[in-house]
Order: sequence, then C-alpha cells, then structure tokens
Amino acid sequence: MDATVIIIGAGFAGLQAVKALCGRSSLRILLIDKNPYTVMLPVLPDVAAGFMEESLSRYPVARLVNGTVALITETVRSISLAGKKVTTDNNVYRYDYLIITSGSTPSPPKLPDGLPRYFGQLGSLDDAIRIQRQFHAYLKNTPHPHLLCAGTGYTGIELAVCLKARSIELGKETAVTMVDPAKQILPFLNLSERTYVAGFLASLDFTVLTGVSVSSADAAGATLSNGRVVPAPFLLWSSGSSFSIPSISDSVEQTGDGRIAVDRFLQVKGHRDVFAAGDACAFFGDGKTPLRKAVHYACGSGRRAGANCCRLIKGKPLLPFSPFDAGWVLPLHECGVGRLFNRITLKGTLPLRLHYFMCGVRNHGANRLKTALVAVTLLKRKKAA
Repeated sequence: MDATVIIIGAGFAGLQAVKALCGRSSLRILLIDKNPYTVMLPVLPDVAAGFMEESLSRYPVARLVNGTVALITETVRSISLAGKKVTTDNNVYRYDYLIITSGSTPSPPKLPDGLPRYFGQLGSLDDAIRIQRQFHAYLKNTPHPHLLCAGTGYTGIELAVCLKARSIELGKETAVTMVDPAKQILPFLNLSERTYVAGFLASLDFTVLTGVSVSSADAAGATLSNGRVVPAPFLLWSSGSSFSIPSISDSVEQTGDGRIAVDRFLQVKGHRDVFAAGDACAFFGDGKTPLRKAVHYACGSGRRAGANCCRLIKGKPLLPFSPFDAGWVLPLHECGVGRLFNRITLKGTLPLRLHYFMCGVRNHGANRLKTALVAVTLLKRKKAA
C-alpha cells in the first residue's frame, strides 16, 4: 500500500471524507471514533427529553463503510503533526495523510463551588440519555422544579424548550430561567426572527436574562451574577464549545472555540498533509469570521477534504471548498424559525417539518424514513414513557 490515511471522527464530515477516499485500493484508510455508531446530532434534544427513540439517533458505522476501511473504536488523546502520529487510549497510529473531522465538545463549566446535584450538558448521545434519566428523576424528587440554562444559543434554547414540554406532559409545572452574558440572544438572527423566538419563549413563561451568568453552584442551588439565587435547579450548561481532542503537540492556528484554521483547500495551515473539516475546522473563506457550524457545511467540507486528500496523493491540483448555504432551522418543539438558503425567513410548523425531513435525509438505513416521518406527524408522534 502506498499511503495510510487516518480520519478522526465518524460524524457527518468524517463519513463524507471516507466516501471520497473509498475506491482506491492502494490506500490504507483508518477511521477512528470512540463509538461504533454515528450519531444524528440534530435530534439529540428530542432524545434528551424523551420525545424520540434513542435508536433513531444512532446507526452502526460498520454498515456505512466497505472492507477497505478499518474502523477503530478508540478515543483519540493526542495528535503529533511533526511525528505524523495519532495516539489513542490504547495505541499509536502513524499516518501519511490525516483528516481531522472530530467535531467539537461542550466547554466544561468553571464554577468555584462545584455543581448542583442535577446537571446536564448535551454534546453526545450518552449525554442525551443521561439528561433524560436525570431530568425524570429531578421532576419526581423536586417539589418545585426549576430549569436553569446557562447559554441561549441553538442547543440551549432547543433543549430547554424540549425539557419544558416534557415537564408539562408529565404534569409537573417547571419554572425555566435562561441566562447569557451576551447582550442579546441569537445575535445572528434578524429582529423579526429574534422577536418571534423571544415571544415563543415568553408564551412558555421562560425568564430570559441577558448580561447575566451563573457565578456559582452547589448542591443547594445556583447564584447568578445579578445576585439572584435559584434554589435546587436542574442546571443545563450550554455555554461554549471546545476542540474535542485534548492535545495537538504542534503549533496550529485555532479560534477561541478551538476550531483549527484551514486554507481554502481545507488544509491545516502549515501542514499540507493534514486536512480538517466539519465542526473541527475554522473555514474563513474571504470573511473575517469562520463559517458557522452546520450539518450541510460539515458534509460538504468533509467531501471536499477527502477528495483533496486523494488529489494530493495523485499529484493533482487541489480544488477550493466553495460552501453552499442551504439555510438553517431552530426547532422549538411545537414550531420553529429558519431561513431557507439564508434568504427566505420561515416561521411556524413549516421550518419544524423541514428540520425533521432533513434529519431523515441525513439519517441512515431504516432510520431515514422513520425520522423523516416525524415531519408529517410532529406532535402526534409517539412520546417515550
């Protein structure tokens, strides 16, 4: 074999990179992921609240790759770009070419007094299952439940809305407070879209505090930066993200949230044999801010990174990544808000249906149809016990 290519991460970007590389029998392709399954990340808030079966959010990676790909289910601990090696919990793997598609992970809270008894952070399927179990126990054991969410981004709002809906379904009135040190929620939305989301949250009796953060928390409660104390909350931490691999032993340019800066060919700057794609990379294009994290960008960049890796091996000119903006949707359990092709604003159930339909399109096997059908059934879909 004339080259070994390691791909770290079997998510949207990683699987597209694999597809682009497959078919070259002379390549030794190693796909490393800590799980033997790939995860449909956009439905994790539904799984965490018990509105969607866990089985619909995962699919075995082995069924998605052919025999030319070696699937290694180990956790990557470090990368040495100079040494051209990837170190996991158990082994060291050497590569000729590397594609980093490891995604991102939630930033851990730094609170001086520890954490309350009930705490959740959503970054993986295991997290979603843990939140579902913990929130059910919290509602059962707490006379006056209070959901406190640190962070008012996509994930925080989506998850808080889903858990509020779950508490209503279980007949347990739950107060919800969301805090964010930023001056406003969802700053990338226009005024009309932001007003729609704020109005929907108000209809659920959410208290949204901007310019406020969680200062400390312990078993008794949480103290906010404005001096308010929230007794015995279920604390959701959805504030920031970081690079998912603990250590890169060589100097690379990274953004504040840990994403690795890449050039227009998705090569890591200063390392022509290393590519990055999906949520692991910061692609600036011609702008001053990196491309936002989105499934369609992850798929497109993963596909281009894999194709350019092939072209580099063959000695062909690399092709620039030209991202196509298909738009975005913020699902709110009963409704949603979004922008089609980042131009046409959608509100109500239409963007929510579009969200589940696209989750179905991006899913795999029998999960594809079952997930897409949620776009039709919406609130009539079977709720988990």
